[in-house]
Amino acid sequence: MIPQNIVTRDFSKLGVAQAQSQMRHQGAVFQGCCFDALDFHDVEIDDLVFTKCSFLNTSFRSVEITSCTFDKCILTGADFRYARLESVVFDTCNCVGINFAEATLTDSILKGSKMSGASLKGMRSLNLDIECTIFESADLGGLYLKGQHIKGVDFSNADLSNADLRGCLFEACSFINTEFRGAKMASADFRDSRLGKSPLHDMARDMKGAIISGAQAAEILQDYGLIVA
Repeated sequence: MIPQNIVTRDFSKLGVAQAQSQMRHQGAVFQGCCFDALDFHDVEIDDLVFTKCSFLNTSFRSVEITSCTFDKCILTGADFRYARLESVVFDTCNCVGINFAEATLTDSILKGSKMSGASLKGMRSLNLDIECTIFESADLGGLYLKGQHIKGVDFSNADLSNADLRGCLFEACSFINTEFRGAKMASADFRDSRLGKSPLHDMARDMKGAIISGAQAAEILQDYGLIVA
């Protein structure tokens, strides 16, 4: 069966019923379509591709999404609370203020996307690939990332309090003014990342069990007038 292509359709005016009707065609490709402010509450979305589509303030709350790709889409303010996503790709998307609180992401990819101010509070993940994504000022409290390899991610001013970061490998990431209070850090590897300047007693408390490099330790101590020879 030849995949169905749906181009520049404004479903925000046609309504959610029309959008769901088109989404029943597995393998369909949506290009330049608008789904702004629609409510896809408690539906299943499977095997679809969305390219340069707009989902401004769209609700996917409690939705099951499987084997879908969002490529260069606008998902500003989209609501994925309690959603279950498996094999879903977000590639080069604008996801400012997106809400994944209490959602579950399995075998999924977040790549090259802007998620400033996003909420991933309590989100659970398994085999989640996060690369070159901006989480500046995001609420990531209680986020479960245990054992993940995370590359080129900006966590500046983000809240990772009570997150599970055990065994994570952070490669070329930035943690300037990041909150780690209560996070689980055992064997989390920060040696190839940039750490912000925090009071030594706070860092010792919040990063207990984490792995940092000798150069990072020396830089921290230098802020207190100590010289590591």
